[in-house]
Amino acid sequence: MDELTGLHSRKQLEPLLALEIERAKHYGGWLGLMLLDIDNLKSLNSDFGYKAGDSVIKVFADEAKREARAFDLVARFGGDEFIIVMPHVTEQSARTMAENLRASIEGLSIPISDLNGSNRIIKVTFSAGVAMYPADAKTPEDLIRSAANTLELAKQSRNTILFAT
Repeated sequence: MDELTGLHSRKQLEPLLALEIERAKHYGGWLGLMLLDIDNLKSLNSDFGYKAGDSVIKVFADEAKREARAFDLVARFGGDEFIIVMPHVTEQSARTMAENLRASIEGLSIPISDLNGSNRIIKVTFSAGVAMYPADAKTPEDLIRSAANTLELAKQSRNTILFAT
């Protein structure tokens, strides 16, 4: 598990994603994979320090877990990137879930301490790329790659969710 967030780590995610794809393949279902990146975390770390950045990551992870369904897999992919694996989801349902999370995160007021020890309240957003199995990819690696490529486009606008399809 990731120490800061209590989420699954990237190492744990990969075999679990492969298992979910096999289930979807076996039962003829769909699976969505959302790759999320906290907007401007690098600037926040520079302006307020890494402790503030860690606070943001922790709050973000908690909110992502709260918004996810009980059987979704939420994992820290690295740094300020997270993955949500959404089994048994249509593209429309994945859009609704992604938008609900986007609005929820955008509505948070996150308390942090700045470099001088002063308390502040900040707002954060995220960008996300979503890929769907089997429409966008058939393997775990290709599904992550498709979501990552879409995320790169979303990050150009910030606070944006784009779908590969």
